[in-house]
Amino acid sequence: MRRSLNPDKGDRAPESDVFVRGVFLKLEAGKDFLKAQRIKHSRGPGGSRFMERGMAAKPFIDLSTLDLTKIQFTREQVYAHLPHRYEFMQVDGIVHYDREKRMGVGLKIVREDEFWVKGHIPDRPLFPGVLMIETAAQMAAFLSHQDTPDERFMGFGGVDHVRFRGTVVPPSTMYFLLKVVEIKPRRTIADAQGI
Repeated sequence: MRRSLNPDKGDRAPESDVFVRGVFLKLEAGKDFLKAQRIKHSRGPGGSRFMERGMAAKPFIDLSTLDLTKIQFTREQVYAHLPHRYEFMQVDGIVHYDREKRMGVGLKIVREDEFWVKGHIPDRPLFPGVLMIETAAQMAAFLSHQDTPDERFMGFGGVDHVRFRGTVVPPSTMYFLLKVVEIKPRRTIADAQGI
């Protein structure tokens, strides 16, 4: 019998033999920022779950202090360490990396010729939230590899507390701010924000 996991009580999905390493993210996407946010889980009428929003967090990194035109890791350097190819190469570069703080800023250029534009949504393309999460997961995997080089496959293990605060419409440039919270041999946990 399966039971629900409650991350607020420290519950985590059991480590799986399928994934050698996993990435867990807390992510919130939006027009101005992908913001980390404190979420309080409660029971509503009839026992249904609802979430009460807390105050949005400040960005991990003040982008005005960075030279966003300087690429520290190119797309080719990122994907030399990640297995993604073709349409799923979502990170276009890393513009900032701080090894000591385990933080980085990734660049995603949202183009008008992306594979999803025609169908999501016709005549009003919106960058899909699932691809924002995928981009953040790839960033987390890359930052984890920079901290602890490991050639084993790293699979996406889960995401907590996702909120999308607006839309991203092509053509746009999106920056993903990531802070690695924990790195263990079989798991990496990162907080993610975006602008």
